[in-house]
Amino acid sequence: MSRVTYQPSGKLHWGWLALWSALPFAVAIFLGALTYGALRLGILFLLVAGLLAGSLIGGANWMAVRGAHCRGRVPAAFVGAIAALLYFVAYFQAGIVRDLGWAGIARFDLLPAYVQMRMESDLIISNNLPVRNKDRRPNPRANWGLMAVDMLIVTGLAMLYSGAAAMRPYCESQQSWLKSKMIYCRGDYYGDLRRRISAGPVVSSLGDLERVTSREPGDLILMLYYCPRIRYPGRPVEMYMALGEYQGERDQVMLRGKIWNLPQLELFPREYDVACRLFDVPPPPAPEVG
Repeated sequence: MSRVTYQPSGKLHWGWLALWSALPFAVAIFLGALTYGALRLGILFLLVAGLLAGSLIGGANWMAVRGAHCRGRVPAAFVGAIAALLYFVAYFQAGIVRDLGWAGIARFDLLPAYVQMRMESDLIISNNLPVRNKDRRPNPRANWGLMAVDMLIVTGLAMLYSGAAAMRPYCESQQSWLKSKMIYCRGDYYGDLRRRISAGPVVSSLGDLERVTSREPGDLILMLYYCPRIRYPGRPVEMYMALGEYQGERDQVMLRGKIWNLPQLELFPREYDVACRLFDVPPPPAPEVG
């Protein structure tokens, strides 16, 4: 009896995704204009602003992907890329508005020439990075280079958050994202339990594990993915579990990151009750017999 590893279905509802995309797009436009003002006032460095904006846009993308129930990594990443593009359009368009007034808010035809002018004449480097030379002169090559790095940061973070949200385990039958809970256990070796899980149901092995709060090297790290609520009682429920090994305090943060990225192995229905008792989560209702 083979055990399935979770793979996103790639399904999505384009209408819901379009509707929810308004959230990251609005956040990106607002942050782009805000960044322009902050940089002009000298409040933020350019790359620091990119890190902050990328993280905030990424968070909005995460919410949009989950709200739209998008399980496709490519469409989710596309939303992130568009949001990042809107951020930079808003950043430069804010400069046009400053020069022309509100009449320039829709003058997107001026944007290519304006960006070129900014890169050739702006003191982005000297205004945002420490320099010793008092004779500050525009450096177009440095301006383009710094802006390219900033674009990579914002776009990368926005797409990373979106793609990660779409990859989270999803219960297709209940049409809901699975909630996760992580625990530490003792009572079995990682390699032995891993082999048993691959071979088939491990009801007795899971029941023999001892949940602990004081971690020691060699303890198991278990992550359960389960339905937080049952939307359709007559439909089956999906549950998944990821398995890792704790190796010490210095590796704690690293392993916490790894456990989220380890393969999520689907549990068999006969394992649900013992897994829910081990993790102290509500068990799913028994399927209806019609």
